[in-house]
Formats: sequence, C-alpha cells, structure tokens
Amino acid sequence: MAASIGIASGVSVVLLLGTVFLLLLCVHLSWEVSPLEEETRTLAEDMALIRTERECSDDQR
Repeated sequence: MAASIGIASGVSVVLLLGTVFLLLLCVHLSWEVSPLEEETRTLAEDMALIRTERECSDDQR
C-alpha cells in the first residue's frame, strides 16, 4: 500500500494515518464542546439571576 501512494515505508503510512485521525478527533471534540461552553455560561448567568432575586426577596421580608 505504501509503495502505491509513493511512500517508502509502511510505518510512515501508519503514522500519517494516526496523525490525521488524532487531528480529526481533536477537531470533532472541539466542535462538540463549543455549544456546551455556551450552555454552561447561560446556566451560570441564570443561576446568578435567580440567586439575586431570592436574596432581594429575602431582604424585603
């Protein structure tokens, strides 16, 4: 297989494929994590608002 694509050693093909796989895996995981970061930020903001509202209502009593 290596000779058919112009690479001298089969080990080089395995290393190249492994590197490409890991690169694609990193891109995929970054793609999946981005929405989770936004959701976490939104939830933290909501919690802060709820906590502030609760503290204000406790102060009024």
